[in-house]
Amino acid sequence: MKRSVRTGLAGIALAGLATITLAGTPSLRAEGEGVFSSPVDPKACGERLNTMISGDFAPFWSFVDRHGYSGVTDYVSSVPELPGESSEDWGKRSLQCVLEVERSNKRSDTVETRLALGYLLWFGTANRGCECGDAEDGGPDARERGYTMMRSAADDGYDPAIEALIQVYMEMATTEDRLHAYAGRLGKEPEDIPDWWPKSDRLLLALDRMAKTGHASAYLAISAIYSERALLVGATGHDHLGNPAKSPDPRLIEASKAYRKVWEEKRAESEVRN
Repeated sequence: MKRSVRTGLAGIALAGLATITLAGTPSLRAEGEGVFSSPVDPKACGERLNTMISGDFAPFWSFVDRHGYSGVTDYVSSVPELPGESSEDWGKRSLQCVLEVERSNKRSDTVETRLALGYLLWFGTANRGCECGDAEDGGPDARERGYTMMRSAADDGYDPAIEALIQVYMEMATTEDRLHAYAGRLGKEPEDIPDWWPKSDRLLLALDRMAKTGHASAYLAISAIYSERALLVGATGHDHLGNPAKSPDPRLIEASKAYRKVWEEKRAESEVRN
């Protein structure tokens, strides 16, 4: 089934980009660790995740097409509460249900499965108590596994996975920029990002390559990153490196406009062809 995961980039509100929590509640461990082996009844995971556990991803992608990547956390939140279950216990169980989706489909190595699982793990655990550091056994946590799956599918030339990575790269870059700007405002050292995250400047180069190889939405992602950097100065009085700044660098605004213009031109050309 051909996938389109471009939903959400064109209408994104820059000030409302999801913020990633880099520390806090326990990480989601790799297979073999406690949370993966914890008993979970798939039927108690709700219809949405239970459908994914069975290997049917069509309803999930239909939901993403309607709500964009920011709606994936709502998809995970559809896990019904059990009678007498505390919010904390429900949160742990809903995360176990996400891991059950991964565990149940691990034997399939198709690009479609890797993209679906990677997308669910990356966007579905962003605000669900997933720590982004290494798991206790030194293995990758849920978001890193999700990122790796999407990268693998993209490296195999699967276009929908490349489109998904564009969204991921944009989120990674803006997260790093925000950590530095807000740390500068507070006079603190910025919180560390995971060592497996590419730095924001490398992400911009990767997005530029994607754009030039036919993925026009990467132009819009670059525009959003530059626009966000300009907005951060107004919000924090510091630039994306954490340095004091009285006003945004005009080159940021110019670059944002230029990349958006190219995206609009590419979109118009695509509409004419179709």
